[in-house]
Amino acid sequence: MPNPKRTYQSERQLLRRANILKSARKVVSHMGYDGLTMRGLAEASEVSPKTLYNLYKSKDELLLAALDDLLNGLVQTVHQTSDSKGFDYLLLRQERFSEEINNNPSYAQAMARALFQAKPEDILVKNLLVTPIRDILSQLKYEQRQGNLIQGLNLEDIARSLAE
Repeated sequence: MPNPKRTYQSERQLLRRANILKSARKVVSHMGYDGLTMRGLAEASEVSPKTLYNLYKSKDELLLAALDDLLNGLVQTVHQTSDSKGFDYLLLRQERFSEEINNNPSYAQAMARALFQAKPEDILVKNLLVTPIRDILSQLKYEQRQGNLIQGLNLEDIARSLAE
């Protein structure tokens, strides 16, 4: 999550932010969570450590922003490449997420490890579990309104199962 006092306005600032977040994911993929340092990331993304700390309060905040950026990009891709709804949307969404995991297994493993160590109230839990469950539930409700699911199903339990 970016520091709330800082907003990105210029194209240069947006490109710098994207580069930092991409570099963070790359470093975590190669070196793991413990291998990522703010100084090392500053070097990898060609900015000063001070710039990183001006944008992000901590390594964890930066990694959450990098994960959020990745997940939002994947969901946005699904929305832009298809006007699918319901089951078709869920399958396409799952396909994109699976491709990302297959393309970056070390990053996925580092994020999974972080998730297992997170507390229920941590933003990581929201990003990796709560938001996807809500998204899946929305699509299941759509399918039910279309008559493609039988009435009486516990859609919340199904959404939780599908999000796992």
